[in-house]
Amino acid sequence: MSAEIKFMWKAPWRAKVPGRVKICVRRVCLAALPTRVNLKIRKVLMDDGCVFCGNEPESVEHVLLHCPHAKTIWSYNRLGSQALQQGEIGVQDWLDRLASNLSRESFDLVLVLLWNIWKARNELFWNGVVTPPQEIPIKASTWLLEFKKWNMVQPKTKSDGVQKWRKPEEGWFKCSFDGVWDEHGMPLGSLLLQRQ
Repeated sequence: MSAEIKFMWKAPWRAKVPGRVKICVRRVCLAALPTRVNLKIRKVLMDDGCVFCGNEPESVEHVLLHCPHAKTIWSYNRLGSQALQQGEIGVQDWLDRLASNLSRESFDLVLVLLWNIWKARNELFWNGVVTPPQEIPIKASTWLLEFKKWNMVQPKTKSDGVQKWRKPEEGWFKCSFDGVWDEHGMPLGSLLLQRQ
């Protein structure tokens, strides 16, 4: 298995990021995002100019790494800008370098930041909404923190004071309570009695 195929299947899928980010990164590595260059090749668009700068053809590498808009975003973050200073490299090589040089948390942030750049590009392309470059790293880090907070697996603790349900003794009743409220907040309850 070649190094680039190994990276594409392992590093992004191990990341603690949402599935949509992982899928986006995989499409980035395969150059399968619907950039204007890819849409022109498929004869969907006539113009392949970058949505952000308009100066270069909008390839995956350009829109996410080499466009002045993307470089500004990466300069605010500093995680990916060090690898970008080594010249014009492909996204997959760039991600491969970052995966081996950054901590797992930092690499997760890079992946979410890539997704947020693509999301900002789509907002501009489809809705005409411009997201300032300084907001994108803030949104990415906040979004990742919230994702990790709500998806953190809590260790199971054994509660000493909790009793398990057991069948009632002979001659006792089992009572099941249910609580229901209508749209006005009025309680509509039910009580079930079963003879054991």
